[in-house]
Amino acid sequence: MVQRTVLVGLDIGLSYPSHDSLLVSRMGPQAFLDFLEVHAGLQPAKLSPSERIASFMAVMRRNESVFPSFLASWKVAPLATAKELLGWIDTWYLHGWEGGEAFTEGQDPPQRIAQISALEFLAREHLGASIGRRLLTVAAAIRSGIFIPLHHVELVDDIKDWPKAWQTVLSLLPCSQRTWKEFTLDDITSDRIQFFICHSTLTAARQLAEFSDKNKSASYFAIIEKEGTLFDEVNATSGRPEAGMRESAGVTPESQRLLQELAKYKEPGDLEFSRARALEVTKRVISKRGSFGTEWTGAIAEASLFVRTLERLGPDYDSLPWALLVELLSLCRSSDQPHPLHRELLGSLPAVRSAGALIEAVDSLVWFMPQPANRADPWPWTTHEIETLNVNGCELMDLETLNSRPLRMMLRACSLVQGSLTVIVPSIREELSPLELSIAARTAETRVEPCELEQAVMKGTITGLKEISARALPSVHRWWKLPLSLAPDPDWKTSFSQLSTFIDRPAQWLFEKKAGIQIGTLLSQQKESLRRGTCAHALVERLFAEKGDAALLLSKQEFKQWFEAVFPKTLEHCGYSYLEPGASREKIHYQNTLFESVLSLCQTLHDAGTSNIRLEYEVSGSFCHAELLGSIDLVFEKTDGSIGLIDMKYSFWPQGYIDKMVSDADMQLTLYSELYRQKNKILPEPAYWIFPSRKLITRNRSFFSTGHQVTSAHSHAQRLAMIEASVNWRKQELAQGNIEVVCQASDCLVKSGTALASVPPAAGLPKSETWDANDPYLGLYGWGIEA
Repeated sequence: MVQRTVLVGLDIGLSYPSHDSLLVSRMGPQAFLDFLEVHAGLQPAKLSPSERIASFMAVMRRNESVFPSFLASWKVAPLATAKELLGWIDTWYLHGWEGGEAFTEGQDPPQRIAQISALEFLAREHLGASIGRRLLTVAAAIRSGIFIPLHHVELVDDIKDWPKAWQTVLSLLPCSQRTWKEFTLDDITSDRIQFFICHSTLTAARQLAEFSDKNKSASYFAIIEKEGTLFDEVNATSGRPEAGMRESAGVTPESQRLLQELAKYKEPGDLEFSRARALEVTKRVISKRGSFGTEWTGAIAEASLFVRTLERLGPDYDSLPWALLVELLSLCRSSDQPHPLHRELLGSLPAVRSAGALIEAVDSLVWFMPQPANRADPWPWTTHEIETLNVNGCELMDLETLNSRPLRMMLRACSLVQGSLTVIVPSIREELSPLELSIAARTAETRVEPCELEQAVMKGTITGLKEISARALPSVHRWWKLPLSLAPDPDWKTSFSQLSTFIDRPAQWLFEKKAGIQIGTLLSQQKESLRRGTCAHALVERLFAEKGDAALLLSKQEFKQWFEAVFPKTLEHCGYSYLEPGASREKIHYQNTLFESVLSLCQTLHDAGTSNIRLEYEVSGSFCHAELLGSIDLVFEKTDGSIGLIDMKYSFWPQGYIDKMVSDADMQLTLYSELYRQKNKILPEPAYWIFPSRKLITRNRSFFSTGHQVTSAHSHAQRLAMIEASVNWRKQELAQGNIEVVCQASDCLVKSGTALASVPPAAGLPKSETWDANDPYLGLYGWGIEA
């Protein structure tokens, strides 16, 4: 029998181009498992995710006394509870668990583990085979002497990236692991990098389509992690239907047909009636498929799967609430996976959908919308539960390994680029990817605006559009003009936040300080970003209040014990939204982010040789003839007597604070440094600490050895002079009765009939770019005189 060599990688299944030959194949985990099962003579029972969950729900319905720890959740959300617990079981099997029978004799497992084990034993024969159980069977077959026609298996990923069940199977095969060279992005010179920032996601997709057209003859390759459907639509509507990604179109009008039919019979929700009705609609659609388009194919498959899923619920459910019926139907829809075509056969730009799928050298690479490195959620089990699972063969993967993989795959993909690297991103995105963070500071960006047609449609200037008769909103006043001085009192008191508002949003300052209008809080809550930041500050403050400087000497395990005890109490005070029903996943993700961030902050302070750490250090002094008050997040001393201060921020955009320092617009750090100098006769070294990204931003790398250094053009005294120039300019405007209302809308400077009284001083601070977004009084600013 001919023996094959197989290249196996965790992400190869997401690859479009096929490089298989007669004796060499490339396979992802699913394809390789299918290959092993076929040659081992195994035929496992395979059910769709929706069928497995429905079967598990039926077993849980019959055995509610088995799982008292989860009964309350089960009564409120049966499908979500079944899906979550089944996911736990599948995860355990994938990491080496062999079922509840494997518990050591005489062992008393934790309550939740014991209950789930008993439930899994009852449901095992109804669930079909999960990936982990299929791997167990394959390993047993190979050990029994079954011959697998494999000459060699080459792993393109580190063996530690594979779950234990996979490691067991791979250890029984003739395997080797590919060695990758050490690489950093500094190895790619700036002249080889192109960085396109597009007006929108649609413009980015168009830029990629045009790039594909221009570079067909060259040896270009693409990584398209997201928005492949949009790219497909751009190609189809611009005369290039052969160049699309061919992804699933998602929810279509046809796929809504079954839900609409069932909605006519919401009551009484009888299971048999629902099944019969779904079957009737499915048969009717199938019988007429010739008269419909190809979009009906997915709708037919969804309806058929829905019927099979309802059958799995069995007699234990005599009726179904309408909400549960909709959830099941949605689950059937999400089970449908995209089926991409091999794009190189279509003569288009070769592409993969994951950085890890790129395993061979390419001349040039274009990376479309690189994605943020989403951190893996911590395992939802206690330390004791994890130890029990470990004793019984379930060795869960290390979270640091899981979380480091996106960055490792990004570096690996870049190391394979022999020529140019082109990155295409939209200008509006919540979080930057590791790739952008690594190269944004090294190369000049190219701005890509919408094409003429898109701009014409947006502005309504294209011919053929029907004008809708509607009254447009009038323009907002650029300035208010009052016949009296509104300047601050000579002996006014202010804080940094009030002074910042005074400069950037004088109309808001007028409402708050002169008119005395305050924002009500009875029916509102803080933005999530503010709640996260408040909770993070409270946790750090409590850590140093309890531990003092000794907090910097805690081991990771000691810090974890303290953190796990304090974190829930902190949430009760300032992170209440994470304690609400349905927020458990967000809470776990936030908990992990905060754990790593605070631990990293302690390590950074330790590496800097700090002592006498003080939180919420109050300072006061004078500035611009005003009494200025403030509270510094964190102040510390160093062994040489120098002082440092840190302002802690919870932001997913650290580049914004880097830009503040580069442009000397870090007003808060400058003022707090000055107030500390006035009080203590020594000028501290300021820095930002950004929680989610665990990044310290500083102008002085020698002071903070592990910080991200930025360079700015001005000294502390010069930055103070910039702030003073801006404050005096606003004072002068207000003294003349001029209140600037819309600071950014340059297109309406004179629309309201009032010309711009003056311009900001060149020696002052740069204009804030978040003016409108931060102003809660926008709805009170009135309309133009033409209204």
